[in-house]
Formats: sequence, structure tokens, C-alpha cells
Amino acid sequence: MATITLRPNGVGQAAGMNITIGGSIHWQLVDEVVADDDDAVGSNATGYVYDLYNLTAPGSESGLITEVRVYWRGWKITAPPPPNTPVYCKPRLWLDSSNTYGTEIDLYHGGAVNYNESLARPGGGTWVMADLPDLQAGIGINSQSPLEGWVSHLYVVVTFSNHRVWIVN
Repeated sequence: MATITLRPNGVGQAAGMNITIGGSIHWQLVDEVVADDDDAVGSNATGYVYDLYNLTAPGSESGLITEVRVYWRGWKITAPPPPNTPVYCKPRLWLDSSNTYGTEIDLYHGGAVNYNESLARPGGGTWVMADLPDLQAGIGINSQSPLEGWVSHLYVVVTFSNHRVWIVN
């Protein structure tokens, strides 16, 4: 098995996060190779808001995709409410106007935590390498002011089989 890592490199189909740390261009706040938590996108809005990001184009790899996994790093700030007040988050993939949403989780209060989830192909069917140039990834946060949810890092890892099959007659 081989992998390719796709990182945000541009604005996608959604830019709903309403607060930022360290800048204003959302995809640039989550695209670093090593998360530093010095810059982030976030939300204190009630109900889910999403950011989606264009991703780096894969090279000339070929093979059968076995998994597409979204990785992100997030946390919540709940002062003054108690730390157990939920701030929800979930990953999202977008492809050809279809979406796949991940599992809703309550962000951790007390520091950034790394999360990841394998997601199905938006619109159903089998992943193919030709999907990857048009794939967008992002994150949704469901909070309520003054609570805040934050994400400082997001990327996608594609696992694929690059074995060559020889057919001999």
C-alpha cells in the first residue's frame, strides 16, 4: 500500500467559519505540514458552519484507492460556561456537488487534540484516482456564542494499492 497526502491550497465551496487567529485566509490557517496552533479557523455561531478547501493535486500515481481519511486538529474554548458544554465538530468531503459528512464529536476543552476519520466517496460509488483533483475537504463546527470551536490543521491521506498486475496468456 502507498499513500498520498493532500493539503489545503485554496478556497473551496464553503467559507463559513466566522472567527480566525493569525490571519484571514482560511485555508492558509490550516495547511501547515506540522500543526502549530498559532493560527486557526473557528466558529461561535449556533448551528453548523463549514469551511471547504481545495486540495493539492496528486501526482501521477495510479492504483486502487482503499481509503480516504481526513485528519484535523481542534479544540474548544468554553469560558465562562462549564467545560462540559458541547461544541461539536465533524469533517466533510465534497466532490461534484455531493457531500459526505463524518461523525459528530464534541471538541476537547483544555488543549488541541488530533482527530481523524475515514470517509466514503461523496455521491457513493468507488473512489478512483480521477476523483482526487476535484476533491475538497473541510470541517464543520456547531457552537454557540460565547463558546468557540477551533481547527488549526487539516489534511487528507489517500491510501491506495499500487501493485501492478500482469496477465499472461
